[in-house]
Amino acid sequence: MKKFILWIFVLGLFSGIGWVGYNWYYSRGISVNVFQHIPEDAIYIIETTEPIKTWTDVSGSAMWKHLQKNAYFSKLTSSANSLDSMVRENDKIFNVLGSRSLVVSAHMVSAKKYDFLFLVDIESASGIKFLEEYVTTIASEKLIFSKDKYNDFEIMKMYSKADSSTLYFTIVNTYLCASFNYQLLKNSIDASGGKNIGNSNAFAKISEDIKSSGIMRVFLNYDRLDDYMTCYMDGQNEYVSYLSKALDLTGLSMEQKDELISLKGFTKTKDSVSSYLEALKHSGKGRSLASDIAPARTSFYMSLGFKNFTEFFNNVEVELKKDVKEYDDYQSNIKTIENFLDISLKENFMSWIGEEVAFIQLQSAGEGLDNEVALILQTTDIEFAKKNLDLVAKKIRHRTPVKFKEVDYKGYKINYLSVKGLFRVLLGKFFARYDKPYYTIIKDKVIFSNHPQVLESMIDDYLLGNTLEKQDNYRNFRDKFYSRSSVFIYISTPILLGTMKNIANKETKADMDKNKEFITCFRHIGFQLTPNDENFETTFAEQFVDPNVIVPDDEDGNDDVIADTLSKDSINALFKLPYLYPKNPNDKIYKEFYADSTTKKFEVELRYGFKDGDYTEYYESGETKMKGKFKKDKRSGTWRYYSVEGKLIAKKKFE
Repeated sequence: MKKFILWIFVLGLFSGIGWVGYNWYYSRGISVNVFQHIPEDAIYIIETTEPIKTWTDVSGSAMWKHLQKNAYFSKLTSSANSLDSMVRENDKIFNVLGSRSLVVSAHMVSAKKYDFLFLVDIESASGIKFLEEYVTTIASEKLIFSKDKYNDFEIMKMYSKADSSTLYFTIVNTYLCASFNYQLLKNSIDASGGKNIGNSNAFAKISEDIKSSGIMRVFLNYDRLDDYMTCYMDGQNEYVSYLSKALDLTGLSMEQKDELISLKGFTKTKDSVSSYLEALKHSGKGRSLASDIAPARTSFYMSLGFKNFTEFFNNVEVELKKDVKEYDDYQSNIKTIENFLDISLKENFMSWIGEEVAFIQLQSAGEGLDNEVALILQTTDIEFAKKNLDLVAKKIRHRTPVKFKEVDYKGYKINYLSVKGLFRVLLGKFFARYDKPYYTIIKDKVIFSNHPQVLESMIDDYLLGNTLEKQDNYRNFRDKFYSRSSVFIYISTPILLGTMKNIANKETKADMDKNKEFITCFRHIGFQLTPNDENFETTFAEQFVDPNVIVPDDEDGNDDVIADTLSKDSINALFKLPYLYPKNPNDKIYKEFYADSTTKKFEVELRYGFKDGDYTEYYESGETKMKGKFKKDKRSGTWRYYSVEGKLIAKKKFE
């Protein structure tokens, strides 16, 4: 993390070097593409042609002001403010560096460790001589300079006594190259005359297609994604591994407006690899329709869209044929299921699936399940779907020893589909977890889950109107994307944070806890792939919501303590309750505890199975978070929300 803190100092150093070079020397070299100095193993690349303007725009936002309160960002801000003053006091530095290209690339330097390469196009400065002259003017007791040589290049070394770090830098052609990792700088020198990411045809095409009108451009190299994510996870993650194998490169142009960060560009898939994404690219576009039944407590929503499922499935078969063994196994699995049940998967299952297959992950509904997930299939004709599902269920009952009696839950039927490997065959290994699932039907959607309690809780949410589609903040955010696409992903960060800890390593978990406020402030995150002629048009967006705009009641009689900049949706989100699902109607109190802890998460008084009486919610530290009363299962009177320090943050009155 300290490498990021030093970025600003590096930028200041580059400013001075560029200024000196501009005044003392003329270029005697030939300018080349900056990406030809970046080794081909880059994980991601960030480029801005207006570093000073970009910094000015970012540092003036409410998002940045909030992040300054984080200990790490406060150090960064301190250095940045000094640089800002220096630049503004020196017009020559501002003019020379202000419109120059600044590029930062990340590279793995060892197992579970990565570092950065910095490049600045100094255009009219060439040679190492002026570097030596310039650094002697800024040397001090805290900064010690020395020289080294690699091949025909002079390398300057700047050692900082403050944190025992060394910055290495040199000039290659008309680019100033620097890194805190010596080997990485040498790799950059070698790349300029050999293999580099700029020589990649895929990178050249994506780079050409991405406009540079935003505040910066971002490129992601999926070949290195697996290795990079091991820095934050214990072992490899199946979803990350799939993306690493199926995707080639993403290039995006970033813009920031009204605390919304948006990136638009293109993603290239790997043509030589059997890929469901490649099949999606040739299957048209579909709408994201599951939000009308997905609970408001959805933390992760992935929608796969297509013109129709049959066309998509046919394209999947085409892709599978690229690998003879995989295709033979696939055909064998289909025949096994069809022969065992005496059905046709295409006629009895695929024929009624419509334009969307969706996967959702939910905040725990208090059922003791670590990971609540559901699969949602939108149908072309719900009655036709029911007829075929009943037929499949009847075949299963005749051919297996499993005896499951249909359950009626609040008017919705819950059934059991004991078919091993069905969804893996239909939708791929991502959906293999839905092995012998339970299912129910809401509206024109068939919902599958491995736990009947998940279906019951989703029915409850739907009947109460607690769905994504009815949340203004979700709808407003969803409007930032196309209505039809191949892939749409929505993440509610505050909800997802808890489940993310299940896959994070110990160090990352500690960072999540420490920086929770600075992660969840990016309230909504979205990602979309929309097919075009060659690649996927790609959109990414994240919405910043300042958690500090809520102020204490000024005793003006307003029971909703809301600042002018906070919407009704935000105040409602603040007083949102965890899912309360008492199992035993005879219990007088219902409690839930934090995972692996004796600390209560909340407790509520009950009467005949309904919430009736005091409700108290707690932070993990044990401090009270929210208090109020229920009357006949409804909130009543004034509810209060507190900070972890016990300070009253907000009040809201319920009729």
